[in-house]
Amino acid sequence: MYYQQTTAIPSPGSTPCAATSRSRGTPKLWPALLCVALSLTAPALAQDFAGLNFQPIAATDGKLVFSFDQSVEGWQSLDGGNGLSVETDAAAVKEGKGALKYQYVLKKGVMSIVLRGELSVAGAKSVSFWARASRSGMFGLGFIEKDGSNYFTTFRALADEWQQVTCDLADMQLAPDSKDENGALDVDQVQLMGLIDIEALTVQNAEVKEPQRTLWVDEVTCSPNATSPAIEGGQAVLDDFEKLSGRWVAVRVGEKDPLTLDAGDSLKITSEPENVKEGKGALEYHYQVVGNGPMALMGSLSLRLNDPRSLSVWMKTSEPSMIALNLSERDGSSYMAPVFTSGGAWQLVKLGLTDFSLDEHSKDENGQLDGNQVGSIGFIDAAAMFGGLGAEAGATRTLWLDELLASDQDPPARQVSKDGAGGKLVYIDDFEQGAPAWIGLTLSGFAGGGQPKITMDKGTTISLTDKEAAAGKGALQCGYFAPEASLFALLHFWGNVPLTGATELRFSLKSKFDAKLMVTVEERDGSGYNLQLDASGGEKWQQHQLRLADFTLADDKVDENGKLDPDQLKQVTLIDMSGAVGEPGQNVLWLDEVAFFVPAGK
Repeated sequence: MYYQQTTAIPSPGSTPCAATSRSRGTPKLWPALLCVALSLTAPALAQDFAGLNFQPIAATDGKLVFSFDQSVEGWQSLDGGNGLSVETDAAAVKEGKGALKYQYVLKKGVMSIVLRGELSVAGAKSVSFWARASRSGMFGLGFIEKDGSNYFTTFRALADEWQQVTCDLADMQLAPDSKDENGALDVDQVQLMGLIDIEALTVQNAEVKEPQRTLWVDEVTCSPNATSPAIEGGQAVLDDFEKLSGRWVAVRVGEKDPLTLDAGDSLKITSEPENVKEGKGALEYHYQVVGNGPMALMGSLSLRLNDPRSLSVWMKTSEPSMIALNLSERDGSSYMAPVFTSGGAWQLVKLGLTDFSLDEHSKDENGQLDGNQVGSIGFIDAAAMFGGLGAEAGATRTLWLDELLASDQDPPARQVSKDGAGGKLVYIDDFEQGAPAWIGLTLSGFAGGGQPKITMDKGTTISLTDKEAAAGKGALQCGYFAPEASLFALLHFWGNVPLTGATELRFSLKSKFDAKLMVTVEERDGSGYNLQLDASGGEKWQQHQLRLADFTLADDKVDENGKLDPDQLKQVTLIDMSGAVGEPGQNVLWLDEVAFFVPAGK
């Protein structure tokens, strides 16, 4: 036996969470925290406003404008203070002669909300306004219908810098604990709109940084015109990044503050030709790695379609990296799909919703991603969780995004079934399209039986190649270094794939040099099963048919029934153990046609 695997290889669907919970003790699933925070916004706005009196105001032909040039125009605060006024300093006003100025104190038990009731916005299709704050933060915009149903979105307000926020009313999201007969905001039923500092919802004690806050708002406009392009051919533009909408927020994860705005980020629309893929602009997120805390770019966006089936985006990173795409439903359930980026080049990422896997620390009532319930979209630099790939503390990195789309069509499937002799092959990946969905990790520090260190080596390259594929047009190529006394792991996970009755794992493999491999398959409960395999060098394709009955439960694993259940499988990992047995060195692996065989009648 070359090496007995006693270390859990984290699954990509749970890697950020698992690593966070082990190394820092953070119990909550951080990608879902944003969605949870958003869900608090509208209920807070839906309190009893019996003590507030508003003068009625109505839109004309769908248009209503609050300019705040002369007064607060009927807006009131819910905190009982006298913090609302008109800002007339020309340097602090965005448009016209005045802006709404709200001064408040963040403290436990006080809702820092400013709102306008007795409102009619019939005929309106969008809302826009300018916002800035004394301290950068996340804020919520909510609309409440006459029956009490709450709709909301979130936005970012910058410190002492005006940010325009735009949102189509059709894209406003129903709060998780709110009910509505049709699940859509009826603009002719709206009676109130409000703004809230989301940090006010998470205040647990009096220790608040800069509790004295100010929010400025100007030119609040409800318009009869939509801002998002019309849905055409079953395809919806979620963001073309021609201008900054204000609904994207850069966040960091820490041990004491699970979700905080990244105050040091640079988030902007760039027009530099080399950094724009479509149109005239792209989103540019420039940030610095701090410790091993992951950075995330989160957008309060729905998928806009009744039955979305796939997502596509142009993506570029300054360094090779692993970007985890996150879709969170309004109930907080979080789904992940990792993508390996080569760095310095645009790549089109196309993912079906079935490519997303429920995070193991998340729960969902039906165990599947419901596209029409998505409330936020995230792009997470998971490389910062592990170090390596240029993501060491203090490193600066940049992520560019362009042309984010949702479609009611499935992308070319990675996971397809094909009839074969004596049964069918269920493909986990045939490498024919899209970006690589496999991840390379190095595990070191096994001495003494402690928790190993997991890193992403900057020298690791993972790409799809159209040269010399074993079958079809494409194959996966992975170049890596297997360090002394360490393991290199190449892993892939999947969502809901029908593997009931599977008896074999089949794939084509070739290796530049001889390698001692271990193949691991893992169930959704984390139980892993191993089988050792010798890979011959010489760059010649070898066909492997591995009987699942020959896999054995890893020493550090427990399974409730003590057997491998194919229908519970979620991940496959190829582990190069050469370095662990005293044969470190550089190698290249090629992989193709990864599939499970299901006999006829199963």
